[in-house]
Amino acid sequence: MRGAGVYALSLRGANSELSRWLQNQENSADLAGGVDLGDVDDETRQVLLNMSMESAIRISMQAGDGLLANLSRVGRVHKKELGLANFVVLRSPDIPSLLVETGFLSNQQDAKRLANVREQDRIAEAVYLGIRAYFERNPPANTYLFWRKQQEGRLMTIEVTRGDTLSEIANRYGLTVNALKELNDLNSDVIRLGQQLQVPVRP
Repeated sequence: MRGAGVYALSLRGANSELSRWLQNQENSADLAGGVDLGDVDDETRQVLLNMSMESAIRISMQAGDGLLANLSRVGRVHKKELGLANFVVLRSPDIPSLLVETGFLSNQQDAKRLANVREQDRIAEAVYLGIRAYFERNPPANTYLFWRKQQEGRLMTIEVTRGDTLSEIANRYGLTVNALKELNDLNSDVIRLGQQLQVPVRP
């Protein structure tokens, strides 16, 4: 066996022979800890835990697909689909979890690659970018990413002050000069003191 892989939790069972084999190897110890739900009855506790677990699994699978796609761009993957298995290490009921397999030390080519610092950096970057991309698309509420996504496409009005130029204002708000001119229906690069311009809200 050779190549990287990504696994998410499946309470219905593993989706491949490799997933089943790894599941048996990994699940030799029971999960410790849990979620503090306060003073609630057992039935309510179970419902809340089930809802939390279902949400965590859904997020893990969505993020895992993107992460696996990233890994496939920087090296070989042994399976192009997200692996699903009931791993103990993935069973946290309140936190989305993924198991990232970077390669097989039993494979000479994988072992050589994983010992290479440059390859380690490429793998780490692929994992980082995959996780970041998911949260940029699906930012959790009450976070900076959530606020920034809400600002996309919003405009605000600024007033030209002494020393401002069209190119400097465009650069300040992440626009090209032509985009700034088009946004404000300007026919020239000349702006005047006190003139009001529309620019994107800066995240």
